[in-house]
Amino acid sequence: MSDEYEALRAYAHEATKVITGLAGGGSENFSGQIGDMFKADLEFCAKKIRDRHEMMHGLIVKAKKTNDALLEALKAMLEEYEGIYDSVDKAGNRWQSDEAANAEVKARDAIAKAEGRS
Repeated sequence: MSDEYEALRAYAHEATKVITGLAGGGSENFSGQIGDMFKADLEFCAKKIRDRHEMMHGLIVKAKKTNDALLEALKAMLEEYEGIYDSVDKAGNRWQSDEAANAEVKARDAIAKAEGRS
């Protein structure tokens, strides 16, 4: 066999492994053999890859919408409770507990991170 044939055969073997690997699954990804080498069912593998891509895209869009909704809820909650103090002494000084102050800082940090500002 020529060097060119061996190079082409090695390329076809690697391409088959990549395509069937991207498709996931097993023997259903193959459509037969050429000599001792199995060949990928290109149409079947391409459909599986496209379907997986579409499913992942849908999940990403759903996660983004959920993230956006949670971010808006966190902003609204922070706005509603901003400046809430745990107690006011007789002189009118307002005191905020460390726990409340830390929660406010964490909420602001989460918002900044979600908006890409951290």
